[in-house]
Amino acid sequence: MISQNEANYQLNIDKQRVDENIVQFPLKGSKVSVKIESFDKKLYFNLDVNNTPSTNSKITYQTRNLESVILVRLDINSAHRNPIVDNPPLPQFLPYNGMLIKGTHIHFYVENFFDSWAIPIEDMRFSNGDYELLNYFYKISSIIKPPIFEYGFAI
Repeated sequence: MISQNEANYQLNIDKQRVDENIVQFPLKGSKVSVKIESFDKKLYFNLDVNNTPSTNSKITYQTRNLESVILVRLDINSAHRNPIVDNPPLPQFLPYNGMLIKGTHIHFYVENFFDSWAIPIEDMRFSNGDYELLNYFYKISSIIKPPIFEYGFAI
């Protein structure tokens, strides 16, 4: 476990791909993990993409540090229930206490809760579907120079 301050620092530090290799975007039922690094090359992370085999195009993007702490995770077309607690750990989670989120949502690391809290992003409008969601994820993760993905299908 890491502190909330350390998680926020790691999430907000600018990140980049470690090389110019082209990475095959995972087909349904597969996943890929790509190394990324801070611009100062002092911190390293993994960008995981999981394209689940389900029929409703569930895709997960997550950024985790090398200790496998998930800093942020975007779940597309998936359901999640937030914990029910007397006092949510951060004020932005108060409206979502115990909420069952159906559809696309984003998880953030919360000290003592790891990635168990999520916020729905259904109110955001993404005109270009999953591609625009991926760019949103890069922005939230502070990935300035993302990996180069090659798509065997339209996302």
